[in-house]
Amino acid sequence: MHVDKRCGASNTGLFIDVFLTRSSTCIPFAPPSSLPACLLPLAAQADPVPVPAEKMAYVGDWQGKDMRIQMGKDGRVKYKRDRPGKQLDLSVDLQGFHGDNFDVGAAFVRSTFVVSKPPHREGDKWKMTVDGVELTRVD
Repeated sequence: MHVDKRCGASNTGLFIDVFLTRSSTCIPFAPPSSLPACLLPLAAQADPVPVPAEKMAYVGDWQGKDMRIQMGKDGRVKYKRDRPGKQLDLSVDLQGFHGDNFDVGAAFVRSTFVVSKPPHREGDKWKMTVDGVELTRVD
């Protein structure tokens, strides 16, 4: 989730770029000082989950046709995807792994990346297939 200046601003707060199934929608967002106290514990749970030792092969800069995923050991994830008429550039937090798949998001918003081929070596390169796109680790 990141502030998207293309969405503009208003006197009621910022507009924030939120993704649900990785489609971009701008929604009005109130400044944190006006959030109800009951929501603060939920916002606190938005910290990234560090990548577990058994999933370290996922860490790195992965690139493929019109897609890029950068995953840090600390659980920070950057996702870029170019599709006709739709470009996404998101910075989100890892929420956890479920088998080979992984969830990213912030607070209430979550999205799952479906990994049909987990990280594996092909010759001298690391590859994986995410959401139907073959990615190669370039770092």
